[in-house]
Amino acid sequence: MLHPSPGLRILVVDDDRIIRQLVERVLSQAWEGVHIVKAVDGQQGLELLRLGGFDLIVTDMRMPRLTGVEMLKAARCAQIDIPAVVLSSSEVAGEDASALGAFAHLPKHGLLRLPAVAAKLLTLRADEAHADREHRVTCAA
Repeated sequence: MLHPSPGLRILVVDDDRIIRQLVERVLSQAWEGVHIVKAVDGQQGLELLRLGGFDLIVTDMRMPRLTGVEMLKAARCAQIDIPAVVLSSSEVAGEDASALGAFAHLPKHGLLRLPAVAAKLLTLRADEAHADREHRVTCAA
């Protein structure tokens, strides 16, 4: 498994404070020196993404103001292309997220697998650094 270098910046977006804390704990215990930034909903997450500097997004699917999928689509339209793990309690919701540009879906009950899933995404991203993205999002003009 990839052991990210210290300084890896991960944006965790979830309206549930306990899930945000759990994701932070799981990733911090797996990867030393990781920097976690938390957002309470998709709108705040998008605002933080626009500031730049993130290596990975971990987002809930369903949130107030802006869902995880809406946030990812808006980010892609703004040329923000960062690997993402979408957390949800529904497999169907995860398939919808993948179709809109999420790279991985993880059921919330499988959070302990998050470091392995995220490491795989980061490895794939490094391997495909110069390749075209497979998922294209149509953006309004």
